[in-house]
Amino acid sequence: MVYPNLFQIFSYGLGNIDNIPAGTYAVSYMVYLEPENNLDMFRTFGDIVPEFAQVWNFPVDSGGGDTIKGEWVKVQNIITVPAITTKLKITLNINPADNPNAGSTRQTMFLDDFSLKEVEVRP
Repeated sequence: MVYPNLFQIFSYGLGNIDNIPAGTYAVSYMVYLEPENNLDMFRTFGDIVPEFAQVWNFPVDSGGGDTIKGEWVKVQNIITVPAITTKLKITLNINPADNPNAGSTRQTMFLDDFSLKEVEVRP
């Protein structure tokens, strides 16, 4: 993708949320950034469920320095949502203001394996 402007992907393929009980969930994606990619993060918006509005920072190496590139990595957030009884979409948003290091060069990334798993909340 060429990245000089606000870029949004609207896709039911990023996540079909349909008929889940109220609760706490681990929401995750597998992300692959090409080595020349300079994005720092993306956002999701959850149709009418505001809890799916999340910031997704790309993982960094174990030294806390560089963003991991050239391999599949998991990004995950924990959310608590009300019961969902209708099919909802998740929208991906990549914004230049969130990614000042991206410049205007091609930024290639892949998303796969959307997952929504219930988390048992313990005291």
